[in-house]
Amino acid sequence: MVHFRHYSLANLDIYVGETSKFHSVLVQVAIQSPLDIKSSTLTALIPYILRCGSSEYPSLHTIRRSLLQLNGSRIGVDVEKVGDYQYSIFRLEIPQASMIDEALLKQALTIFLSVLFDPFIKDDGFEKSWVANEIEIMKNRMRLFEQEPYFYAKGRCIQEAFADEHSAANKYGDIRYLSDVLPKVLYHTYTAIIQRSPIFVFAVGNLSATIRDRLTI
Repeated sequence: MVHFRHYSLANLDIYVGETSKFHSVLVQVAIQSPLDIKSSTLTALIPYILRCGSSEYPSLHTIRRSLLQLNGSRIGVDVEKVGDYQYSIFRLEIPQASMIDEALLKQALTIFLSVLFDPFIKDDGFEKSWVANEIEIMKNRMRLFEQEPYFYAKGRCIQEAFADEHSAANKYGDIRYLSDVLPKVLYHTYTAIIQRSPIFVFAVGNLSATIRDRLTI
């Protein structure tokens, strides 16, 4: 069993588990938000827009190309729902981390943190084309819940079991609210979440001093 050390800083809870059991390093960030159909619809879009580019790496292609040079490192995003909370999930995987130069490890983590906390901003909002594209993709995700028997039955069961409760909401929110999303409003929603929401960071693997220190300082 991996033992995790816990560090706290403002709204951050950081858990670091060092083990030689895994050759790769996984850093996962989970940002907690209360489930609410309308606001959760906005929040669900944010991870997918953030991965499109940051101020230093202003496109998805630039991010992927930069990570590929770091032993094929990868960044992934997702949205999850647990009880009355929605979680925006961000993952950084660094394969064979023990065989990578310390400078490259630091660069991989720098890219990851840039995606999370230093997004690409234009006209005081997220890039309009990214928002429009992710809205269409999100609509398709939501329609999948209505069209696939497994997802539909699971969703209806939760809705009936938790009727009139926040936990009845779909983890992506409601497709009705996607038509009113504005890039500026979405960006200001993001800044409010980063400043106020609980943020949980988990790092596990054969961690170098570079990764351990960068996460805990």
